[in-house]
Amino acid sequence: MVQWQGEIDRAKSGLKAARLDSLNTFEVPNFFTITRGEIKEFIGRDKDPQKILNATIPSDLMQEIKDAQEKIGMSSEVRNASGKAKNLVGGQRDSQRVSIRISDEEKGLYDYELNVGSSNIEKALKKVIASYYSAGKQEYPAIIIQKMVEPGETGTAVINFTRNYSLFEATEGLGNSLEEGITDPDLYLVNEEGVKEKKIPDKQVKMSRNPMNGQKRKRKVTKNGASFKDREVKKFIQKTKREGLNLKFVHKRGTFYIVDAFKTDQISDQETLKGLRVSRGEIEGRAGIEISLSDQTAGPEDFNNSLIARRGSFVSSDAQKARKEGKPAVFSFSGEIEQEQQIYIPETDVEISEPQATAEGLKAERKGSEAVTATEVLALESGEVNISSSPFSGYQVKGLELDSGEILQSYREVLEFSGNRFVLDARNLEGEALLNSLDYLDAEKKFVAVSGPERDLLRKIVEEKASVIVPESEVHHVEKILAEEEKRLILNELR
Repeated sequence: MVQWQGEIDRAKSGLKAARLDSLNTFEVPNFFTITRGEIKEFIGRDKDPQKILNATIPSDLMQEIKDAQEKIGMSSEVRNASGKAKNLVGGQRDSQRVSIRISDEEKGLYDYELNVGSSNIEKALKKVIASYYSAGKQEYPAIIIQKMVEPGETGTAVINFTRNYSLFEATEGLGNSLEEGITDPDLYLVNEEGVKEKKIPDKQVKMSRNPMNGQKRKRKVTKNGASFKDREVKKFIQKTKREGLNLKFVHKRGTFYIVDAFKTDQISDQETLKGLRVSRGEIEGRAGIEISLSDQTAGPEDFNNSLIARRGSFVSSDAQKARKEGKPAVFSFSGEIEQEQQIYIPETDVEISEPQATAEGLKAERKGSEAVTATEVLALESGEVNISSSPFSGYQVKGLELDSGEILQSYREVLEFSGNRFVLDARNLEGEALLNSLDYLDAEKKFVAVSGPERDLLRKIVEEKASVIVPESEVHHVEKILAEEEKRLILNELR
């Protein structure tokens, strides 16, 4: 059975659907999911993308999906009512168009489909599922099918863009131009006091839907100023912060409709909108040679050591790929650059530092700061760690024998803890409460066990001088992020 908004089970419907279902302060267009189990029933063990494209979805599952699509414009009350009540809104059902996406935390890896009608939903669905396996995945994905809202504007709010600022970006029409990196978005840097800086282009690439055939059309439009007032942007960011998630929205007639909720690491320390730092790393070399220059964005496979692009948004597919691959990039750059100009941009900034001696000085300072602090990283599978023991073998971390009261696996145990050492097993904990727990806990020996940690948590671990326990496969990646956060902490102290 499909799962409807308001009834979402994260294990069956995926993280993206669960986050959308958790939002309390925004309008979320109605959606349902095709669960992992139903996808498994469709494709079985053969996960070859081409075979999925050529396969036929079982008739009973396809009928269930089409029936749900017809009802997607109804509220849950009407959907579960008698046939007579349904008929009152029946005239709207045949025209319902939907979006189809993977219910997965990773962004920019998979295809998605917009404005899908009942006549082509099977083809669109198979294309989205096939893209999941083309990205090298092996699990069974859940799929979100959501009612389309024809937007006046589309955009994103990133609440942890920098330590001090949130980012609000928007474009006219459908969000494809943002995703594809082909437009200049409206950009706002926002703090607690309001909009600190904004950059509004004269023209944008607007994507819209042809009402006759549903096909996308693209055209350049001249803007008459900003699409949003500063007070609207400030209010939206404040509400977004209360949700604790970054949000993608469509905006229509004064209402923000949320179509995605996600988290991302903080990767920028910029204080201006001369560009958007979309992935970390020093940008150094000659423009057009070691550093690729482009009007539009490009994926990490298509540029040299780093990229500076004149267009593009933080949530574009290319930005997300650059973050995943660890290749530095700045998008929507508005500064002057000459061909073969020697350039250095620090790893989290967008300002060009000259002369080159500045870069060398910063590098020396950072290199000297590496040895000042070193967060200990332990592999979960190593002989030094046993935090999932039987009653007979006991708990142990680096030769320390711990009792069960020193292994904290819930927020209740955090509040009840009083001792000199602990292991916070955060593998099943998340959210702001986890960071608050590290603020609350005080002990001489601190260990945090975690899998796939976000940068905010690793930053807090550095600040609290705790040690980290992670799966062996994650040790190298975590050590890299911890080293960056240690440098950041020391540089902030030096300032």
